Amino acid sequence: MRRVQGSKRTLARHRAKVGPLAEKQVSSATQIRYTFAVVWFFRWMVAHQFTMPREPWQIDQLVCEAVETLWQEGESRGMCGNLLSGLSLGMPPLRGHLTGSWRLWSAWGKQELPVRAPPLTLAMAQALAAVCWGWNFSDVAVLITVGFLCFLRTEEILGLRVKDIVFGASLDSAHLQLPFTKGTRRSGGVEGVSLQCRFTVPVLKHLVQGLLPGDKLLRRSSLQFRRLFKAACGELRLDERVRPYSLRRGGATHFFRVTGSMDAVMEAGRWRDQRTARIYVNTALLELHDLLLSKADTKRVEAAASFLSSQFKAAAAR
Repeated sequence: MRRVQGSKRTLARHRAKVGPLAEKQVSSATQIRYTFAVVWFFRWMVAHQFTMPREPWQIDQLVCEAVETLWQEGESRGMCGNLLSGLSLGMPPLRGHLTGSWRLWSAWGKQELPVRAPPLTLAMAQALAAVCWGWNFSDVAVLITVGFLCFLRTEEILGLRVKDIVFGASLDSAHLQLPFTKGTRRSGGVEGVSLQCRFTVPVLKHLVQGLLPGDKLLRRSSLQFRRLFKAACGELRLDERVRPYSLRRGGATHFFRVTGSMDAVMEAGRWRDQRTARIYVNTALLELHDLLLSKADTKRVEAAASFLSSQFKAAAAR
């Protein structure tokens, strides 16, 4: 009995640190987005002198009016989704009763022009890494390269840890475990990708030396990473729409152009549906035409990419 009591006390202390279960249904970042959207909704109600109805179907009608306002004022569809999800989470009786509002959210998705981060070419990705390398941000440079070659999602690039990497004996390959991905959140388990590059793998190995297993490869905050990425894009005069996610889109497209195999792209990119992967790659191929640079900028990118290759080759030869 004492052992049980001790166990209960230990669990109670642990749960006191964790906090109420009601606050653990979604991540803190998601909760902030939900709260922002719901606060906007109530302020919108006050501004229009609306009162909260009692019946769920009446609330649904009111929320539909709010969704129409978001649409007309040029807000993002994500704001709409955060509002509907936030209301359902904060007011459980509404769950399943905002049918009209969710239909408008669906219609929004069909009518909205898609805004995607454009894909990068291999030379562009190498040039971005070269700029960061020249600025002495070797961790960012290596992660940009790895992110492109393995077409990782942005959160996977930022969260990669030393313990997640297993190097091959000859240092021409490495296996990256990805324990927290979009796929593992849906079905559990662990995903992984292989990196095959006799120049990048040794540099990656050098980057992790001296770090503890639980250390992240990124030696700065995610915000700093994004700012450096944006600054490097500006240095190379790349399209203003280029984002870190452009590494995944560009890497998958480059891999398809090299292999010509959609099945190989699906496996490496961890897509389950071939139709989704095909749309992803085909649209990226079309968008590459919109990323044409001037001759001067093209030379700048090619020179930077060549610089990175020489640096990585020199490091691999050590």
